[in-house]
Amino acid sequence: MTGEVSQPLKVTASPTTGRHGPAFLRTAVLLVSVAQLGFATAGLISNPDFARGTAATSVAVLGVDFNGWHAAAGFALFGPGLVAAKRVDWSFWYAISTTAVLVVTGIWGLLDQRPVAGLLFFPDNMGDAVFHFASAALFAVILLVHGRVYLPKSMGSDGEL
Repeated sequence: MTGEVSQPLKVTASPTTGRHGPAFLRTAVLLVSVAQLGFATAGLISNPDFARGTAATSVAVLGVDFNGWHAAAGFALFGPGLVAAKRVDWSFWYAISTTAVLVVTGIWGLLDQRPVAGLLFFPDNMGDAVFHFASAALFAVILLVHGRVYLPKSMGSDGEL
């Protein structure tokens, strides 16, 4: 022991920040967001109904029950992904928060066929929940791949990511 105090390992939320970091996470967030926005658009086209309560309707699009409210929720959740994809750190936090939102809303959808005060109507709430969980799993896999591929390579000599 030389009496020197070693610096603790510093870990930040993102392996790199700004536009100069790895492109995988940004690209994956962008592609998934665009695909989900396309799906929400298809849902809105198939059932543009914004009725509430017992008047709320639903049309299945690839096994997911849609009405105007569900499509609007998809736009609200995945639209920000287009902006988040501009930076790695934003993509990182967007993917984490979107994963959490999808899991929570998937559980909520399982427990209630008319969640959000009756704005949504899920006669096949199992199909909706499965889609939410599968989408959350996709974001989780993206985060895992991003971490495995880029975290070890981005470690600097001072231990900072």
